[in-house]
Amino acid sequence: MKMPILTQSLRGIARHLADGTLRAQDVTEAALARHDPGLNAYVSYAPTLARKQAAAADAAFAAGVRLGGLQGVPVSFKDLYGVAGLPTFAGTPRALPEVWTQDAAMVQALRRQLGVIVGKTHTVEFAYGSLGTSRHHPVPWNPADRVTHRAPGGSSSGAGVSVVEGTALVAFGTDTGGSVRIPASLTGTVGLKTTLGRWSTRGIVPLSPSFDTPGILTRSADDAAFTFEQLDAERVPDLDAGTPLRIGVAERFFWQDCDPGIAQRITEALGLIESAGATLTDRPLPGCDEVYRIYHQGGIVSAELYAFLQARLPDWLDTLDPRVRRRLNDGRALAAWEYLHHKARYAELGAQAAQMLTGYDAIICPTVPITAPPVSLLDDPDTYARLNLAMLRNTCVVSFLGLCAVTIPAGLDGAGMPVGLQLIGAPRTEARLLAVACHLESLLARAGVWHPNPNNRRPMQRPQDEALTRFGRLDPKRTCLLLIDTQNYVWNPQVAARHPYFDETLRTVVMPNLRRLLDAFRAAGGEVMYTVMENLTDDGRDRSLDYKLSKFFIAKGSWEAKVLDDVAPVGDEIVLPKTSSGVFNSTNIEYLLRNIGIDTLVVTGFLTDQCVDHTLRDAADRGFYPICVSDACATHTETRHLTALGAFAGYCRTITTAQMTAELAAPT
Repeated sequence: MKMPILTQSLRGIARHLADGTLRAQDVTEAALARHDPGLNAYVSYAPTLARKQAAAADAAFAAGVRLGGLQGVPVSFKDLYGVAGLPTFAGTPRALPEVWTQDAAMVQALRRQLGVIVGKTHTVEFAYGSLGTSRHHPVPWNPADRVTHRAPGGSSSGAGVSVVEGTALVAFGTDTGGSVRIPASLTGTVGLKTTLGRWSTRGIVPLSPSFDTPGILTRSADDAAFTFEQLDAERVPDLDAGTPLRIGVAERFFWQDCDPGIAQRITEALGLIESAGATLTDRPLPGCDEVYRIYHQGGIVSAELYAFLQARLPDWLDTLDPRVRRRLNDGRALAAWEYLHHKARYAELGAQAAQMLTGYDAIICPTVPITAPPVSLLDDPDTYARLNLAMLRNTCVVSFLGLCAVTIPAGLDGAGMPVGLQLIGAPRTEARLLAVACHLESLLARAGVWHPNPNNRRPMQRPQDEALTRFGRLDPKRTCLLLIDTQNYVWNPQVAARHPYFDETLRTVVMPNLRRLLDAFRAAGGEVMYTVMENLTDDGRDRSLDYKLSKFFIAKGSWEAKVLDDVAPVGDEIVLPKTSSGVFNSTNIEYLLRNIGIDTLVVTGFLTDQCVDHTLRDAADRGFYPICVSDACATHTETRHLTALGAFAGYCRTITTAQMTAELAAPT
């Protein structure tokens, strides 16, 4: 075949396999060639097993046996599914008992068609987490950002990665509160959450039997529709060109506190579908705030997981990830009457939601309201807890109301990361929902917003540019640690009184980390440089217009201009006075860095969303490799700090102090 195999639709690949113009072994080899161990998609990668299955599929084709559209198609399974021949860890540090290695019902369905299982993908421990992180296994790398290690979404954390990587054309996940849709949204793939009971969960390690559903992640809506038809008795209808769609726009609950660019992309998609003839109407779902509040307080899910572990896997309780344990403890305190009340209330609200969806093809909203955060931010328990709940908000209410849903990519947010558009449907309307998803996907492709084939999204860059990376081995002799505005003007008793979060963060986290970085750089022979806000003239006439308007007047040689004693320069370390937010604009720092032979700039200091942000962007534009040490910089609020880290992530590599000091200590 002349067209590269993996650029074709799944429908096209299946057709060529069936007519003999393509071999399953060729498809499998093309998929295996895309494996990137650095992405950590798989906990159990099985290329030898995959090749044997591909050979068996080819033998069946040669004998004239056609068992289904997934015959010879490479797929992955989340490591909750029992797959004979492969261990099941369920995100824990050791393999589960052998009973959990027997083929799950969905695995049996795939094997009956002679599909090709490439391996088992990572999951959050017992599927209890939306961000995709783990204390027991490497966290999969979200391929949508090859610079900063960002959350891949969970709990099917490796599923979307395996699809984007190309080793799987279909990834099987599970969705309890969003665990298919969230990783699909964050990685720029399509995710289908089925109605409870539509597909069997037999042989899948349970999280919450009241809400657990199998689901799939694919490259495109058409791939999802094709896969659904191979696994289900129902066909996905073709939408006639003249068929008017009736679309509901979800209520304010789903649109609140969205990160930059997310609501905008979904609003633009709504405009496209309306221009194509759809009727748009505001359509609320009942009880969203109540459902989310119950979940936030610890409800049915934590209670059912705790009951399962106590009964079936008590020895695994002692090794739980602390973040999972923290959520699980909520279930231990839930009274039986509260459990039953929550279930009854969910059922009541779900029936109302299904009634309100009558006559609508779908309700549309953002799949998740936040950008995939850098993994380095999630070590802090409170930050993890807050972002985990934020990530789940728009998906969990759909699950608890008993509805089905599809997420498709709808462009990029303000940080350059994929935005997911969630289509919500009444129970058992998956086929119609997939048809609408295919229609909207084609509209987005024609508008140039998002194309399901990556080769059609942007031109390929030169091979020598493709090889460039921010992750090369660090050379201390070519690296400079820059401390921005770590001076008395920025942190003093008056500032501390006005900004208690800032003061606490500096005292307990940032200043100790800055001292560690200074010690590490000086020991490694790296360059250390400072910049401070300081007038060059007595009357400050040299200041930028912005500094004049902002009343920034830091007299030359004053106490306010002095570097904080705890991180003061030593020897001949350079201190550059600046009179604007941008050190590259108002000093000769670039000239100095070039003369010294620096190509990598490690940026720390204050404030993350002002001068630190400005410096990182300018350094990147001027041809340096900028690195932000996320726990060695700060601003006045946590929200501002996290927003800034997400906003400039595309310009730099973001790491922690521990990672930075480890790299400096590594032999060159």
